[in-house]
Amino acid sequence: WPSIAFYSSLYCLLITLGAFVLDTISRLTGGGDILGCLWLQAIIPMMQLDVVVSISNAKGQSIVSTVLRSPKIKSLGDISMCLYLIHLPVLYYFCFIIHGSYLQWPDTFDCSQYDSVSQQSQYNQCNNEVSKFNNALLIPEWAIPALAVISIMIANGLFYFVELPVIRKYKI
Repeated sequence: WPSIAFYSSLYCLLITLGAFVLDTISRLTGGGDILGCLWLQAIIPMMQLDVVVSISNAKGQSIVSTVLRSPKIKSLGDISMCLYLIHLPVLYYFCFIIHGSYLQWPDTFDCSQYDSVSQQSQYNQCNNEVSKFNNALLIPEWAIPALAVISIMIANGLFYFVELPVIRKYKI
């Protein structure tokens, strides 16, 4: 099982990298978003299945099991709830810094409701909002690692200075 789990993990990594490359090429050539569909419907379930199989059938001998038992991953598991709670506010503040105002989420992604000539400005505004999302202009790609580091740092602070004292005080 360890070798099967290793190759399964390797295949998942290759599929993820392939999807990322295809998505980047598609975006650069003016195509649509491939990664969102693949990510939610194929890659994440395959990775979850890979982790479950690796942990349950390899008796702790697989690479996935070894990685998940490492102290760094365990500490990431400790701060996971704080990280979950803090990542979206960090993302919003970063978008505010980049764009100078809070982003308005489009009411609908269907701009065809503005058909007449009198609603041309509303159509253009709707189309611009939709194109922001389609072109992923909300956050530049270089900002993703920075946002991850900032979110992890804040989550660590919240865990050690808020969550742990509350757990110790109330013996939860």
